[in-house]
Amino acid sequence: MRIRKCLSLALAAALVTIMLTGCPWDTGEETGGDSSSSSSSSSSGSQPDDEDDEDDTGSSSRPPKPEDPEDPEDPEGPEDPEDPGPTLEEDGYKIEEDGSYTVATADGLAAWANALKGDSGIGCTLQAGATIQAPADWTSITSYSGQLNGNGSTITGLTQPLFDTIAAGGAVRNLTVKVTAESTMYDAAGMANTNRGSIIGCTVAGSVCFAGDGTGAASGVADTNYGDIIGCLVTADLTGKVKFNGDTDVSDQVSGIACTNYGDIQGCAVTGTLKGSNALLSGVSHVSSGTIKNCYWSSNTENAVTSPVGGDTGTDCARVTDWNSVLGSLNSYLTSEGLQFTLEGGELALKQTTPGGEALEMLRRLL
Repeated sequence: MRIRKCLSLALAAALVTIMLTGCPWDTGEETGGDSSSSSSSSSSGSQPDDEDDEDDTGSSSRPPKPEDPEDPEDPEGPEDPEDPGPTLEEDGYKIEEDGSYTVATADGLAAWANALKGDSGIGCTLQAGATIQAPADWTSITSYSGQLNGNGSTITGLTQPLFDTIAAGGAVRNLTVKVTAESTMYDAAGMANTNRGSIIGCTVAGSVCFAGDGTGAASGVADTNYGDIIGCLVTADLTGKVKFNGDTDVSDQVSGIACTNYGDIQGCAVTGTLKGSNALLSGVSHVSSGTIKNCYWSSNTENAVTSPVGGDTGTDCARVTDWNSVLGSLNSYLTSEGLQFTLEGGELALKQTTPGGEALEMLRRLL
């Protein structure tokens, strides 16, 4: 009887303890009992608040929310990996894997010129044989140090040179520009105001005129040449007309290729007219301390250079009446370019030979 009474008192004490302190399984302690049943009994109370799901470190026990595949700040979503970028058919140009441009239209020409504002060395190849009208708001490219392959194409509608400066290392090949360039403030030129690079196998057509107050000049290819002008043809009419006290009869320097030459001018031809004072007309250059060889012109002057200042100026240069007699000399400078001077109906022209020019362009890309 005494033992039974003791057991009853012990059991009662245990029940009181449980009621006062709570079930030991709620603290996560191992008791050796059935944990699943204890979990069921503990969850029978009220649901915890959302903030109770986070521990003291602020981390949530819930799995993270998956990221939205589209950036809310980019309403267009991720770029399409299949997007080919600009195309010749839709945009008038495309960007090659090496970053150079292939251009077929005025819009493409403008896109390339705009890209040059960030990188003056971006290469460009015009679509073979294309005629591209320059944009109406075209202004000369400030400085160019890349490689432009005209690919036998023509840029028309220019009212100023295609380039202000062709920088050292820059090169322009196999391109025809048709200009109507008239300057009243600065010297006028057909392809570039200043050339420090290379102009090879190019044609300048149209007209170039200086008609300002004071000293000025009109030149077929470049106003000032520090680089190389090789195998070029000028069919443009060149005029110097300077105003003094309202007079327009006084002329200034008119030069077939470059007004001032410090570099090399070789294998070039001028078929356009030179208009101005006979004393200041020059078939090739007005002032030169560089090299001028095997250049020819047909206009009314006997001077290759009017003011030579040392250098090899005017070797094998002459005014000609029979272009056929100098074709061999002219073409010797263009053998590696896939170009040649030809006579078409008695008129001198520069033509791309096939497949020379295209093959050379592929080789340049590989190198």
